[in-house]
Amino acid sequence: MKKNLWMVIGLSMMLLLTGCTKPAETTPVDEEEIPITVDYASEELLEDTGSFIPFIDETSLNSEWHLVFETDMTVTDFKFWNVDASIKTEFTEALYTLDEFTGEMPLVVSSYINDATCNRGISFVDADGETRYYTIGWSGMDGSLSLHEFCE
Repeated sequence: MKKNLWMVIGLSMMLLLTGCTKPAETTPVDEEEIPITVDYASEELLEDTGSFIPFIDETSLNSEWHLVFETDMTVTDFKFWNVDASIKTEFTEALYTLDEFTGEMPLVVSSYINDATCNRGISFVDADGETRYYTIGWSGMDGSLSLHEFCE
């Protein structure tokens, strides 16, 4: 009985430490396949307020995280989403929209990324005209950010 309890606790901890990846619904994608990257905004970037597109997520309880989204190509209909993963992962509300997101200026979003469940994501229309959806993951292991393609 104790062995089973420790196995359940260990598995639960592993799932919590891996961020918001839900294998049945999201798939890690090689960064080379995604025309958009996400990372933490540097202090240097944040100090030069004219060098990026700012968005403060007013729906976030804590918007101390400054995420920088960059692209090396033009995508259209870019959206930063609220994601509800309480029962089933759903992109519930577009919090910010850009008609066209280019490589000219990065987008800096002040928000909060939940470490246990997916709470934010992005979508955009790629060069082939396909709408692509990604959840934003935060690693409990090293604190890195990643995008995970969402497939319904």
